[in-house]
Amino acid sequence: MENKCDQNEVKLFMFSSKTCPPCKVIRPRVEKTCEELGIPLDYIDVTENFEEYKEKVMAGEWPQVRATPTFFLYTLDTFVKLNDFTVVTSTNNLCEAIINIRQELKFPGLSNPNTNINLN
Repeated sequence: MENKCDQNEVKLFMFSSKTCPPCKVIRPRVEKTCEELGIPLDYIDVTENFEEYKEKVMAGEWPQVRATPTFFLYTLDTFVKLNDFTVVTSTNNLCEAIINIRQELKFPGLSNPNTNINLN
């Protein structure tokens, strides 16, 4: 697969917690997807690292999460919430999401009208 994802300007954040059973199942799949695309993955356990999480949210460095797992793509100085976990467990889906998100951030209104992008 040809990689058109601009992975040098993209990072995926996975916010998780010890008490999240689905997080334990999905994390290896997300790690594999990121590895295949060459995208860095920041895994943040909001219960283990609560003080750091709270400080970074208060400073505006990280978005606030209400439930885990929660995924954000960080690109072009913007956090974009990925609402569907199937996006981060499929190389093709994640690559397509990156392309669409970056296009929407660079040229608002020109992306696919069927693409729902939640810009935070």
